[in-house]
Amino acid sequence: MDARARFGGEPSELVAALKPFAERHGPNFIKYTEEANVKNAKLNKQLIVSHAALIGELRLLQESLSFTASATRACFAILATHFSKKWGFKAQQVDEWTTALTLRLRNMLACMHKAETKQPLAKWVSNLP
Repeated sequence: MDARARFGGEPSELVAALKPFAERHGPNFIKYTEEANVKNAKLNKQLIVSHAALIGELRLLQESLSFTASATRACFAILATHFSKKWGFKAQQVDEWTTALTLRLRNMLACMHKAETKQPLAKWVSNLP
């Protein structure tokens, strides 16, 4: 495991960064694999590039894009509760959505980090925020 700097802020800071994307794009505002172990996630550069604005907002919070599972899960639990009526979520769906979005975001950011550490740096990576 690498020793990169991790986000030390509050889940509410993540909520503030992600909420505009959830409001604009709905419950599936993050599209990526839901692998249970981030080490098994496969790189999908098209999906990562399509999330460039979201990645830029997260990079303002943590340059390394390293967010703990607990902070990420807490963030999505807050968002799920906030939007549950608008999105028509039942209690079980809130938990399922929270789990799914936590996995998607963490997998995407892990793949992004892996791509950023390869030399030479791929052009698509250097064009991201």
